[in-house]
Amino acid sequence: MNALLEVRDVQVNFGGVRAVDGVSFDVHAGAIAGLIGPNGSGKTSTFNLITGFYSPSAGVVNFAGEAITGRAPHEIARRGVVRTFQNVALQPDRTVLENVMLGLYCNRPGLWRDLFDGRRARQDEHRVAEILELCGLAGLRDVLSRNVPIGLRHTTELARALAANPKLLLLDEPWAGLNGAESAVLIDTVRRIRDSGITVLVVEHNMKVIMEICDRITVLDAGRKIAEGSPAEVRADPAVISSYLGTAGH
Repeated sequence: MNALLEVRDVQVNFGGVRAVDGVSFDVHAGAIAGLIGPNGSGKTSTFNLITGFYSPSAGVVNFAGEAITGRAPHEIARRGVVRTFQNVALQPDRTVLENVMLGLYCNRPGLWRDLFDGRRARQDEHRVAEILELCGLAGLRDVLSRNVPIGLRHTTELARALAANPKLLLLDEPWAGLNGAESAVLIDTVRRIRDSGITVLVVEHNMKVIMEICDRITVLDAGRKIAEGSPAEVRADPAVISSYLGTAGH
């Protein structure tokens, strides 16, 4: 099976520090893949390499058979690789609906023309309403984002990313700040996103979520890949237990 995303021997250096050190992994179409590891292991740096926010010191990233290494973030997003961020950056004085609508314009240069096209505006609003329903945010569509519960701000950013029509969606700690009920809803949401034809790669510290939702997991430590496999394989890997998961006695 050909991989949708291929990361090959990527490195990134910050001065004398190698944040990512020869990491390789694949993400196959239709999967929910996980990227985990302790703080400082290189997870977010790897996300930044894939999405063009960092240029690798070495290595290559291929998406859908095409090299995207070194391309600008907006070019990569227009090819279908869209991400969320740990630090949510919504416009606080705009509604949830308005914030999510911004994602529509990732692939649309005629933003200002569309704003004055009444038919297009109605189509856009209908599309965003469908996304809000998918993400469980329909009841918040007219709420200013500054008044949205903290946990659901991550979900709002996820909805905005969906509006950009991704083929591969990268989620950076989307379960941060969610309570148990909200977490369960988001697990269901991400599965429905995958079932709609969007491949997902997620960074997350909540191991219960990762083990429940992922088809395959890649584990980093100190910038290097130390393990890869199914949730069961990763959970039992001695290197992962030692560096990250720990044992019951610890």
